Amino acid sequence: QVTATSSRGGFTNPNLDGLTFVVGVGNKDPITQTFLCSYVVCRRAVSEIRYQSADEQGEDFVRITVNDLGNSGDLGAQSGSVTVSLSLAAGPYNVAPTVNIPGLPDRVAKLNERVDITGIYVEDLDMDKPRWDKLYPEGLMTVWFSLGTGYMDITRLRRYGMRGTLFLGPADGGTDPDCPCLTVNNTCPCNGFRMTTYFKVSGRKVDVKWVVQEVSVWMFVEGTTQLRVTVSDNCNTGFSDDSGVQLPCLTATHSVVIRTIIDVTGPRFLYVDPGKGRDVTSGTVVAGTSDSVTLGQDASAEDNAYSGLTMTLSKAGVEDEKVAIGVYSGANRTATVFVNYVRDTSFTYSINCGTDLAPCGTLQAVINEAGEYGIIRALPGIYSGVGNTNLDMPDKTIDIGSTAGFNQTLIDCGWNSSVAVFAPTKRSRVRLEGFSIRNCLSKRGGAMVMRAVMQRRVNQIDGLGLDASACTGLD
Repeated sequence: QVTATSSRGGFTNPNLDGLTFVVGVGNKDPITQTFLCSYVVCRRAVSEIRYQSADEQGEDFVRITVNDLGNSGDLGAQSGSVTVSLSLAAGPYNVAPTVNIPGLPDRVAKLNERVDITGIYVEDLDMDKPRWDKLYPEGLMTVWFSLGTGYMDITRLRRYGMRGTLFLGPADGGTDPDCPCLTVNNTCPCNGFRMTTYFKVSGRKVDVKWVVQEVSVWMFVEGTTQLRVTVSDNCNTGFSDDSGVQLPCLTATHSVVIRTIIDVTGPRFLYVDPGKGRDVTSGTVVAGTSDSVTLGQDASAEDNAYSGLTMTLSKAGVEDEKVAIGVYSGANRTATVFVNYVRDTSFTYSINCGTDLAPCGTLQAVINEAGEYGIIRALPGIYSGVGNTNLDMPDKTIDIGSTAGFNQTLIDCGWNSSVAVFAPTKRSRVRLEGFSIRNCLSKRGGAMVMRAVMQRRVNQIDGLGLDASACTGLD
């Protein structure tokens, strides 16, 4: 005896041969149907039962129970069942997959420098949801990377190797239609995970999401290339119509541009901390040689706090000299520098800010220190007052992001200023992400002013995380 039960749907049996119905008639039976059959017929009938969902979206379940009615045993009637929970969604029946590469849409690196692209994320909300002909998650996702010039490594495969259900190539194991270097026998020799220009991997969603998170790219010649990431659901979907016919396979693509140049001006990574940061560290030189300067007690006691920063040495009647700090000893407060002659106690010093051990105190200071394609990371806290509002955005491409997210990183304008005026040129881009913005207004009332900006999306600009994609806080 077989019983099919749901809380809202119904059941249909396409083949009624050999079935004797106790409950229902085998055609769109609501909620429950029960029928008797021989062992062979029951096996066929169970595999053919079709579930008809309710007209309204919501939650449901399907339970199939089989009872042997005591046949072939001395212990009386025995039964077994399987239950599947369902989320009934209004169409479209196949939700498209998504892929996202976080960060700026273009990256820059020196020649032969490795560019690490992390946080790549793929998703398909309905791939593993059950349906009438797929009671258990079994769909395969496919993701492929392509690089115009240069080479890439799939970082997690290089470190840990293949895992779980992963395998190279398309989900059906056949010829790869996307491979740019097919051989005569339809193999794809460039599909590797070390120093390759093309990589395709398939597997269960959980494994594919794990493996695609990190990619390293190398460029050995000056120029521009594009890294493209594409995901396919291979027609795996949790929803279908009554006939079980799936809609076409769906894909999604995201890409970033990687540009190589001979040199990059200014520091690449800079930090700002509203609580502990200082825009300038200054004092009197304690002692000096031709290759080192000992600083006063106001200087940091952290080793390498100022390494890579610029120090200005000054004396009345002498032209200021800017020098780059090499190794910095916190215990001795001594900075390795190369100067034209020995600096003594008649000199004063000032050091700019930006390292993780000597962060800037204001957003404007760290923005000023950033070079072209600089990356700024803001530590948690409230950024308010002079230097944190009415920001002067330079004509260069910079990435400004928080380290702890918008719930812990706030810009407070005090109801007397805006955040910034964004007016980049075609050659520059500014990315501001991970901040909550409050109490800000400009002459027209908006929190931010954007001039000749093709902004794509602004979201979650308040501490509550409310979607503000309608840009009501912008002028």
